[in-house]
Amino acid sequence: MIINLKEIAAADEIKFQGGEGHILFNRFVDEDNKIMQITYPVGCSIGYHQHKDNCEIMYVISGEGEARTESGIEKLTPGAVHYCPRGGSHEVRNTGNTDLVVFAVVPKLG
Repeated sequence: MIINLKEIAAADEIKFQGGEGHILFNRFVDEDNKIMQITYPVGCSIGYHQHKDNCEIMYVISGEGEARTESGIEKLTPGAVHYCPRGGSHEVRNTGNTDLVVFAVVPKLG
């Protein structure tokens, strides 16, 4: 199965999870996974939230940002993978001067 996220219309979410500004999601969702390209415009963020019943894996495609977790601040740069395990919490913020673009998977965990 091929999923072309560029062919899926972007949903524009304002103050997602209590974050700042707006975030663009190109998402494929089925009963097992959310597979997404997420674009964080300059200065925008997804607010601090917990992954109670799932986890999230994010691969940074372009831009710069940071993830705030229980352990502190993690720098996000192209090629980095940020992992938020089940039960973990995080916030992701664009700290650069161009869009922060990530590929993310949120699997349904049994």
